[in-house]
Amino acid sequence: MHVSAQSLVKEEQPDDSLKTSLSVYPLLFYYPKTRLGIGVTGVLSFFPGKEKGKRPSQLLTGLAYTGNRQILLSTFFDLFLMQDQLQVEGEVAYYDYFYPYYGLSNKTDPEVKEKYFVRFPRLRANVLRSIHPHWKVGLGVEYDGYKIIEIAEKGSLDRERPLGWDGSQVFSASVLLRLDSRDRVYSPQKGALATFTQSFSPEGVGTGNYSRSDFIGAYYQGLWKKSVLALNMKVGHITGEAPFQERFYLGGAKNGRGIIQGRYRGEDRLLFQAEVRQSFLPRWGATLFASTGTVADHFDQVFSTIYHTNAGGGIRFMLQPKTGLNFRLDCASGDEGLQFYFSVGETF
Repeated sequence: MHVSAQSLVKEEQPDDSLKTSLSVYPLLFYYPKTRLGIGVTGVLSFFPGKEKGKRPSQLLTGLAYTGNRQILLSTFFDLFLMQDQLQVEGEVAYYDYFYPYYGLSNKTDPEVKEKYFVRFPRLRANVLRSIHPHWKVGLGVEYDGYKIIEIAEKGSLDRERPLGWDGSQVFSASVLLRLDSRDRVYSPQKGALATFTQSFSPEGVGTGNYSRSDFIGAYYQGLWKKSVLALNMKVGHITGEAPFQERFYLGGAKNGRGIIQGRYRGEDRLLFQAEVRQSFLPRWGATLFASTGTVADHFDQVFSTIYHTNAGGGIRFMLQPKTGLNFRLDCASGDEGLQFYFSVGETF
């Protein structure tokens, strides 16, 4: 998903002392929508294969249980094989959870605070092969088996009944093109990462009949001592009829912090995010960030519709100094007050 070859940089050199690293942490959290939650997360960084590459592979596993009897179980994987010539990434998960539904619009009613309960397994996998020092091509598959358990009676979802309102089977196959010139995988100091994904979900295979074009690009540049400017752009377009779960959205930890996830949904999206990251102790750091974006039902509308702008800051604690993997705690302001985010790894 990359369109620029600028800032191609030299990758980090292999470090013989950089061996397998395992970090395990308990979780304790509280959100009004989940009540008290407990869980555990583990991060394994390693170098697979007899001939080691320069970039660490990672397995990130989390298990959480909430006071509302919700279960979240997921494993994210990002594997660099064959001396980094082959990359395998994706997610295997099971969610028994609920999500907000505000309608399919860029101008949703702020008084509407509806949710639906859903259970679903998830499988996402991409396999990419290097074709040039910084370029990769690949294939991917995605499956989400949404079983909606409960919706608000006579609520917006019940009245509008978009495709997928009573459940959906999302299955798609995709082709990918990627540029990766980052100096390191986690918390890069310079370089670029961009991926263009074209996915297809034909009629009869899953719910709906549509194709999805998705571009995600990031650029990193050092500023002053121990500081980095990180820029991110996301562009998306859907052709055909897709279930509402597959529409592009704003909000959450990766798509405009400060907006509740899914508050705005559409067939097209344009989103810009910027962040300044500053390290001030060996393992501690801080960030300031801002974002602006919009969704629409026609791509030409993304240049003339309302943009939602948010800003915030956060702190960082480096779990694995040799790989740059961070824990992050962010706080962002939005139309519905402050939103907090706690997770492993940077937003982009």
